[in-house]
Amino acid sequence: FGEVVLTFKDSFSIIVSKSTFRPVIVPMGSFLPLVRKERKQFVVKLPNGNEAVSLRGEPSNFYDELPFKKVFRREKVLAVAKSLLNVPYLWGGTTPFGLDCSGFVQLVYRVCGYNLKRDAHLQFKHNGKLIKPEEAKTGDLVFFSTEHEEVDHVAMIVSKQKIVHSTKKYNKVVEEGIERLKKYIVGYKTML
Repeated sequence: FGEVVLTFKDSFSIIVSKSTFRPVIVPMGSFLPLVRKERKQFVVKLPNGNEAVSLRGEPSNFYDELPFKKVFRREKVLAVAKSLLNVPYLWGGTTPFGLDCSGFVQLVYRVCGYNLKRDAHLQFKHNGKLIKPEEAKTGDLVFFSTEHEEVDHVAMIVSKQKIVHSTKKYNKVVEEGIERLKKYIVGYKTML
């Protein structure tokens, strides 16, 4: 807290280690402490303490819970979500290397400046405001209980008939009709 950080919004960014001159892949949603700016390059500190150089990224103050600027446009939330289509499903995944359902919506919202809990049941319990199904708009979330008594799946609304989510069924992030999962819906929430 109190540091200036460089935030990364592209699916993957390449930075170069100053000590080894090797590329380092930084996934979407990451932020690294900004050490200084040299000409058109940003020098950041890696988790191991070494420095690296980046040509891309957005500097911001890490005073709030998240350094990403809040984006209130639903179209932006949907654009970030669609940029992750076909990312492989990975249980526990929170980066474009692999995502589970809650990691997917958590990452999308993080890049848009919102901090969501990690798991679907916690997102349902603690984040956003409950809304009626007919009030759901693009970017809102729909929660499901498919195998358990509590919420165990989350997806993002694309339209009245479509959702985007990371699912084991297709083993990746997909956009599909909501009809297949309609009987499992527990509720809708808006974060925007």
